[in-house]
Amino acid sequence: MESNLINSSFYSCVAPSNSSRTFLSQYDAIKQPTSTIDLRLDVQSGFVYNTKYNSELIRYDNNYNTVDMIQLSDSIQHLEPIIDSLRPQLVVDVGCGQGELVTYLRKKGIDAVGFDPTLTIKDDFLIKEFFDPTILWEHREKSCLFIMRCVLPHLENPFAFLDSIHMNFPLSTIFLEFQNLDWILSNHCWMNISHDHVNYFSVTSFNERYILERSGSFAEDEWAYVVLSGARNQRLLSPHSPPPLSPSNFVRQFELMRLSKQNLLENLLLIDDNLLIYGAAGKGTQLSYELSRLGLDNVTVIDNNIHKQGRFLEASGYKVSSLSDARKSLNANSVIFVSNPRHAQFVRSFFDSTLVKVQSDFWPIT
Repeated sequence: MESNLINSSFYSCVAPSNSSRTFLSQYDAIKQPTSTIDLRLDVQSGFVYNTKYNSELIRYDNNYNTVDMIQLSDSIQHLEPIIDSLRPQLVVDVGCGQGELVTYLRKKGIDAVGFDPTLTIKDDFLIKEFFDPTILWEHREKSCLFIMRCVLPHLENPFAFLDSIHMNFPLSTIFLEFQNLDWILSNHCWMNISHDHVNYFSVTSFNERYILERSGSFAEDEWAYVVLSGARNQRLLSPHSPPPLSPSNFVRQFELMRLSKQNLLENLLLIDDNLLIYGAAGKGTQLSYELSRLGLDNVTVIDNNIHKQGRFLEASGYKVSSLSDARKSLNANSVIFVSNPRHAQFVRSFFDSTLVKVQSDFWPIT
């Protein structure tokens, strides 16, 4: 039975091709192509991947925006002790966004560079490209720390990418941050499943392949991190390494996720034109698209990122409002659904707390 499930799909749906883009016009937002998600399990390493991922539909253009200063602050708290301990000669931020972390580190006197195709800031230490080891070839004998914050989930061949870094920079250490698959499953958080995330990892996903120097979680366990120092010799595997993940357990977990999704959408449909969604990032984009497919066309999305306000979400075409404008539109029948439960306390403090709902209000998380 277990072997028959290895190549089985655990979760399938249609989703926006990109989850971090907004548009100046609703027409442009709605006409964006959608993509198929078909999740399966890599039993050996214990990570989930999308067999239908289509890289040709991924866009890192002027409509792309993922700036999150709160998450950057969270990252710095556990990154700084690691950097202080390792004392790398060079820090390389792969997928650096707009260079926020690189700028922070350089101000502290740490030699750091960043790579990202979405860069709009011009700086000698920020390179508007996908990471290419040949650009840093003169540093190959240095002790480098490669930082990838939510980068590995976007790569079709994640372990080959990590192996190439270790091969070209033999003294390197790699720091990875990713949305924690264990948290996604235990919270039935289907809104974390997006087309532009090819892979979903837990900390144990790296045990079989690499030496795991450190690991941890943050943001109430939604996010995890690992520090990897090189390929693991199979003879050095600990007898206490966790057993391979059970495919049948994944089937059960993803079935609960599917039921949670169905239950939430049915409840939100009852709210109809009094519904507002807080969060225009990945979770809000997935939820908005599902609601638009079911015919809801008068939904407002709220976000405190000024670069998204007044723009329209990919695929659904829902408009993003500021917090103050949204508060003016509320009435006694309004419901504000918070797509990320970690933001619920803030939203309740800004709005009438009786109007605010999270997923567990509709589907108990146990």
